[in-house]
Amino acid sequence: AVEAVKAVKVVEAVKVVKAVKAVKVVEVSETIEEFTPPEILKPVMAATAIAVKDVVPLRIEKSVATENMASTKKVKLEPMGESILDSELSFLVFNLMHFYERGDVTNFSALFTKDAVVNGMDGIVKIRKDYKRLFLSTDKRQMDVGDMKWMHEPGKAIGRGEFTVSVWRKEGLKPFLQQGILNVELIKDEDKLLIKNLLYELN
Repeated sequence: AVEAVKAVKVVEAVKVVKAVKAVKVVEVSETIEEFTPPEILKPVMAATAIAVKDVVPLRIEKSVATENMASTKKVKLEPMGESILDSELSFLVFNLMHFYERGDVTNFSALFTKDAVVNGMDGIVKIRKDYKRLFLSTDKRQMDVGDMKWMHEPGKAIGRGEFTVSVWRKEGLKPFLQQGILNVELIKDEDKLLIKNLLYELN
């Protein structure tokens, strides 16, 4: 191996050694083919193969040792809640906007848990009553929610984004506009995703 490396120029030898130490055979091959004349390429490749052969078992032994340590460590496994898909999150946000704009209090209320809290108003009965009053007293509503960022936890998701709500008391009049930050906590109840907490911060 030493004799083969001596046949290469100093610059070439340095590049070969660096590549061997990194244990990257592809880089070794490309480096040698680029800088080494054909007549000495074969012995250099042989030397490289010997060097790599000597290095690789050390990496394998380290990996095996790490796996053995991991297998002996006792880890207490907690039951995990059902994971929530991004598509489910998007669908719930869409329904929140859709039923709000339609003034559909039945389906809008169905998006919340029975003990849900909306800006300090707790319980689905109060939430339904409040939004029913809003829907009946307005001719048109528009809600836009965007730039939602989600943090996933077992069985639930916590999101934060921006919202804009426009409400027309009567068609044709200037709308009442609200903008701010929307904070929402969702939980997975069996196979259904529901709103547990909803908090909006006005700008």
